[in-house]
Amino acid sequence: MDSKSVGSDLSLAWPTAELAVMGPQGAVEIVHRGNFRMPPTPRPGAWN
Repeated sequence: MDSKSVGSDLSLAWPTAELAVMGPQGAVEIVHRGNFRMPPTPRPGAWN
């Protein structure tokens, strides 16, 4: 919704709005959801 880099001086919200702070890791996971894949888990004894 807003960040320091946007340069806004004021944030407005409805009286019933719920605001929260999100960390950078959580934001990246939401914005880039589906763009990253977990690496395959190596099998024991397999060559890497």
